[in-house]
Amino acid sequence: MAVKPVPVPPQFLSCKAEPATPAETTDKSVANFIIDLVEAGADCRSKVRAVRDWSAKLETAQ
Repeated sequence: MAVKPVPVPPQFLSCKAEPATPAETTDKSVANFIIDLVEAGADCRSKVRAVRDWSAKLETAQ
C-alpha cells in the first residue's frame, strides 16, 4: 500500500506578524507593543501545536 502525502492545512502555515518596534517610548506604546508581541507568539505556538496534533492524528490513522 502506497502512502499518500497529505499537505498541512493552509491555516497552520503562517503566524501573526511580529509587531514593529514603537517609534515612541511612552509607557502606553511600549505596553501595547508587548501585548502585540505576546499575541503574535501565542498565535504561532497555537499553530505549531495544531500541526503537531494534526500530524499525530495522521500517524494513528495509518
